[in-house]
Amino acid sequence: MRLSVLAFMILAPLAAACSVPLPPTPDVVKVQDEVPITAETCAKLGGAIERAGMLGREMCIRPYADAGRTCRDDADCEGACWGEPGSFPNEAVTGRCQPTNSPFACHAVITGGRAGPRICVD
Repeated sequence: MRLSVLAFMILAPLAAACSVPLPPTPDVVKVQDEVPITAETCAKLGGAIERAGMLGREMCIRPYADAGRTCRDDADCEGACWGEPGSFPNEAVTGRCQPTNSPFACHAVITGGRAGPRICVD
């Protein structure tokens, strides 16, 4: 008899915990892949099909017109404003405009003239 009372005391709170409703889960958003592009279309855009990243995915890599220009923020560039990998986070720096639309590189993102953390994308 004592064992059943002890079991009830242990199992009752566990059973009650199972009946607590969970918060609603957010909807899953599926990200669409880029539309495949032909070499001819890529060339018309001023780029070339290249294998990029660790997976060697074929991408249309296009140079940016302002590649290498001094910048203080992404708003200054066609692409992103990248700093040298050795920049310290929150250090006041100037960067250079991203050379191409390829996201693969090691760099510090420059925002408002301040270096962000160093990241490597591959």
